[in-house]
Amino acid sequence: MRPFLSAIAFLFAALSLAAQQESKDTTDYLYNASTMSKLKLIVDSLNLKHRQCDLDRVYYSRSQAIGHYVVIKDDLLSTAESALKDGMTFEKFTKTYTCEILTDLVVVKSAYPGYENGEKMVDFEAFSTSNVEDHTVQLPTAQWKQGSVKGKWIWQRSGNDILAIWFVTDFSSVALSEKYARMVQYSDCMIDTSTVIMHEDGKYGLYTPLPENYESLSAEEKAQLLEKLRSTSVMGGCSRDSSPRYHARNIAIMAAETVNWGVFLRAHLNIMNDRFQRMAYSNYGERSFQTHIGELEALDIDVQQLLLGISLQIENPANNHYFGSIQRVGRALSETRHADEIEQGMIAMISDKSLDHYNRVAIYYLFKNYNSWLSDGERKIKNEELLKTLVWKIE
Repeated sequence: MRPFLSAIAFLFAALSLAAQQESKDTTDYLYNASTMSKLKLIVDSLNLKHRQCDLDRVYYSRSQAIGHYVVIKDDLLSTAESALKDGMTFEKFTKTYTCEILTDLVVVKSAYPGYENGEKMVDFEAFSTSNVEDHTVQLPTAQWKQGSVKGKWIWQRSGNDILAIWFVTDFSSVALSEKYARMVQYSDCMIDTSTVIMHEDGKYGLYTPLPENYESLSAEEKAQLLEKLRSTSVMGGCSRDSSPRYHARNIAIMAAETVNWGVFLRAHLNIMNDRFQRMAYSNYGERSFQTHIGELEALDIDVQQLLLGISLQIENPANNHYFGSIQRVGRALSETRHADEIEQGMIAMISDKSLDHYNRVAIYYLFKNYNSWLSDGERKIKNEELLKTLVWKIE
């Protein structure tokens, strides 16, 4: 692809073109009745295939530990850091130094390349249901020593504070029960893991609307148009720039027209998850966009299985497995026609002690996000009270 900065020249012209399309967004389906019928036949076949398939692999939860998150605010930071290096116990340390403490959080780790100097980093993120913010400690990979962490500290300097985690347990991963493994399997059955949307040799370009007569094009012309769309990446300026969203919508429409299921569903889910390239992001434009969950329900996709399946966090996903955004999936579920069933499914997962802590917390966040988008005020208040009863002690 062209270098990042070469895409900037295309953005402002794309904004004006996309704005022309904004007024055409309605609650109608993106796809016509004939196309929906063809897609539904594929869904019927995939649903039958999934029902007849044996569960042929074990899915494992994200590796996770339990720890206490500590923010050290003390005039004696150098002395405090020396105490951390010496392995002072959590109890003694928190009595000795001025700290803000969050106990019994579930901790997961993720590796990624550093943004400033390219140095590889490890993120340790700590979560709980009683505090919806994540709390992070970042370490250079070179400083992270694999092995037992139980009864040990990790920490980083952050301005005038030290951010630290004391590990109560070691990291471990557990196999998902068949019920949840089936959800993951269903998502991989529906979302073709061998398919990618964009071609590797594509280039950045302007957003262009579909031709008005696209439905009357020949099958060959539709296929050529889809390939052209898949060869062009549209970069957004911010969340109010709808050009990459409309480009993805056009890909989904033409993939549906050509009955290219693998590209169609990924493109449709990208619309739902707002998964586009942007130079900057804010949430100002989010509420104005539709999630288009209605099309998935109309196709008789088991939306609960699919969206909860892509929300489960697993250690050993299939190559190119589609992970959903908790925030975006929550909003999409708020528009479902099956709210009672969806809520019961999430509540059951949050309450299930056989499910690992991290996934229970993830689904708790999903429910909380879903509820924040509900337009039914009475249901929202009822759910807020229910959520208070679903908080549990992580241990």
